[in-house]
Amino acid sequence: MRQVVGILVVVLLWLAPVGASSWEVVVRRLRLSVISLACSAHDRISCTAFSIHEQNRLYLTAAHCTDSPELQGETVTAFGQPIVVVYQSSPESGLDLLVFRAAEGRPALHLSPRPLERGRQLGSFGFGYGLPGGMFRTGYVSSLLVDGLGQSFLWLDN
Repeated sequence: MRQVVGILVVVLLWLAPVGASSWEVVVRRLRLSVISLACSAHDRISCTAFSIHEQNRLYLTAAHCTDSPELQGETVTAFGQPIVVVYQSSPESGLDLLVFRAAEGRPALHLSPRPLERGRQLGSFGFGYGLPGGMFRTGYVSSLLVDGLGQSFLWLDN
């Protein structure tokens, strides 16, 4: 399930590259829209979220970032303030999505109008491993897969 969310985040954060030398521009844009989440007990980075609506201060993240058994009794925060859950996908949906409102708004990211294809280069930015500065990764779409439920996945090579 976590792989599905990771892949979904990569897809949602995908911005069409203008060329290999322009990844710096993409990273600057992503850094404006992507935030880290922390939990109240230890105030360490625990997840990544990205803005989907600046004026309403709405963000998208993985639902397991807030309802994981490891977080029991803790409050998830963004910008040092508790988040307000607006929508959480049901476990029956097979998705792992959560929309929340935060104390501050950031520029929203939007889906690319270009369809994913084999060979397309993608970039992602997030707070993997709890790194405070975030990390940027690139990869290529190697394969587009569909499971027995009709859900699409992609396979990336770095």
